[in-house]
Amino acid sequence: MQGDVIQEADVTDLSTPTAGSAAPFWVGPWLRAARGAPVRTGEAARRWAAARLDSLARLLSVAGRPAEATVARRLRDDLLDGAPVRRSHPRLAASPAASAGQGLWTG
Repeated sequence: MQGDVIQEADVTDLSTPTAGSAAPFWVGPWLRAARGAPVRTGEAARRWAAARLDSLARLLSVAGRPAEATVARRLRDDLLDGAPVRRSHPRLAASPAASAGQGLWTG
């Protein structure tokens, strides 16, 4: 929206699914828990971490860091697939930035 002026907008509340719609993916465990359904802590923690990695991947993409965005997406996918964290963690060390002598977050 840089430099643009919004003249009109419609707002939809996505926090409560309507009949026939799917529950929002990232908050699914919390919505189920709020309805009294059992939710494992690990599932909720993985979904929370994966949501953060998804946001990070989008930020890195628009910031012109496609290699780091790919690392974040792969870590996100590993978490959602239930991969052991020890298996996913080496991806950070194998990132192009790390092999160039930079940390993942340096410019």
